[in-house]
Amino acid sequence: MVYRFGAPLYFANATLFLDDVERLVTQSPTPVRWFVLDAQAMVDVDTTGAGVLRQAITMLKKQNITFAVSRADRSFRSWLERYQLMELIDPDRFYRPTGTPRRRFDSRQQHGTRK
Repeated sequence: MVYRFGAPLYFANATLFLDDVERLVTQSPTPVRWFVLDAQAMVDVDTTGAGVLRQAITMLKKQNITFAVSRADRSFRSWLERYQLMELIDPDRFYRPTGTPRRRFDSRQQHGTRK
């Protein structure tokens, strides 16, 4: 599943972000195995947004869903480092174009690996 959050992640919309992630995963017609955050429009993250992102990543991991990020610019990665979120994300799960995670997922399925 690829999810594009089309705004900065901050106190005013942080609850919306978390609600979206939970709803998408729980209401998916098929089990979600990968959740790819398209971060291109997330040009800013504040403390509240970082806390909610931490909650979302933790929730996904508890459900054995691989979390990945696509189209994140350097500033987004800097915010992840500042808020100590990089430790929650596998460094191999950052992708430039959005189609790359899908190809990696398909490749792993063909080889019988889960993550």
